[in-house]
Amino acid sequence: MNDETRLRTRQALAATMDMVGYTVRTLAAATVSPKTGRPLGTDTVGDIVNKDVSYAVSKATPTIWETLERAKAKQDEAIDAALERYDMLLDALPDDAEPAVELRYWTSEREYLENSTDAGLGVAGDWRMANANSRRLAAILESEGATVRWVGTGLPRK
Repeated sequence: MNDETRLRTRQALAATMDMVGYTVRTLAAATVSPKTGRPLGTDTVGDIVNKDVSYAVSKATPTIWETLERAKAKQDEAIDAALERYDMLLDALPDDAEPAVELRYWTSEREYLENSTDAGLGVAGDWRMANANSRRLAAILESEGATVRWVGTGLPRK
């Protein structure tokens, strides 16, 4: 374990999980044990994440951090693709138009699977990951002056 991984805080673990939309179950399913070649399992990852609150430094293994880094890289790709589409649409607007975007916020896996154009394509992952992508995209677009309007029943907290 290198110093950078060893010194990551428990807050960084929680924040990274939240940023990419991972729950303990999602992280457990995505993290493969280097010893067994199988997913670590909810109990193992849950113990690490939930017991982490008593430590200043995270007890998450390098394998867990690598899983989160892969999830962030996948999210970065989705955000970059969305920003490219936004830039193309922005170029087509008249110069005096106010840029505005509608982003969907999902309330359940069922709603996401039934209504998302990305569901089933492996683009955004599950509904929590899609929501995490939307939150991050909204922050970027708002920082660039766009108005973001949320649609859906489970709207994000500001």
